[in-house]
Amino acid sequence: MKVTLLLSVKTALNKGPNIRVRINKQLVHSHNILSNVQLDFEFESQSVNQLTIEHFDKDPSDIPAGEDIACIIDAIKFNGIELHRNMLYTGEFYPNWQYGDVDNIVHNNCYLGYNGV
Repeated sequence: MKVTLLLSVKTALNKGPNIRVRINKQLVHSHNILSNVQLDFEFESQSVNQLTIEHFDKDPSDIPAGEDIACIIDAIKFNGIELHRNMLYTGEFYPNWQYGDVDNIVHNNCYLGYNGV
């Protein structure tokens, strides 16, 4: 099976978000992204599959006021079939943020601004 991720990014001071992608717990991508990108991965489909996208190593001290380092999930496709945009908002984001108070789970959001999965 093929999965395609379309991601757009926000950068600050020539730094972009660090993104890890795992499919069925296997690490398939771990890089800093400096511009909008399409990522394609092939994997062996199982009866139940899990796709995780993680934003990591963001430190607010690296970011000037009014700017951000973040990743936006624009689209996810499986074998060329794009998930409806509304489906992207049904996922849950679990922040791992040590720099302030945040909800344990962020709903209705495709903007990965905090560290987390």
